[in-house]
Amino acid sequence: IYKLLMERRPATLTIEQQMLYNKAFQALKTRELLKLMELAQWQEAAPAEVMVQKGQCLDHVMIIYSGVMDVIREGKVIAELHGGQFVGEMNYLTGCETSADVVAREATQYISWSVSRLNAFLDDNLDIKSGFQSIIGTGLSDKLRHQD
Repeated sequence: IYKLLMERRPATLTIEQQMLYNKAFQALKTRELLKLMELAQWQEAAPAEVMVQKGQCLDHVMIIYSGVMDVIREGKVIAELHGGQFVGEMNYLTGCETSADVVAREATQYISWSVSRLNAFLDDNLDIKSGFQSIIGTGLSDKLRHQD
């Protein structure tokens, strides 16, 4: 009974969490986002900081909170990433090496999850896993649409 009461009480997001929810996580319930955020680390990237190097196998997946990152292949910017967009999601989904560099264009806040911890959590929380995968899939399709 206690567990049910705790799960059904209103969940409150911080201002930052609410903004992140609005940008990317509306496929999740508020309480599901809070659980996911317990695993996350808020971090900052300096301008020109290399976040991902081509050919790397990442042990984390990120989502931009604020700022801009450039996706660079063969010395050319092929895409820019903004708040609410994932970084390293293809590597996360496929386990394949990254296909481009990602560099912070300006000071950028982002949230990072350890892939091993995230996978263990999602395997135990299938509803959240389904929503998270949906969010990543939607983000990938948006990126592909904007590359054309």
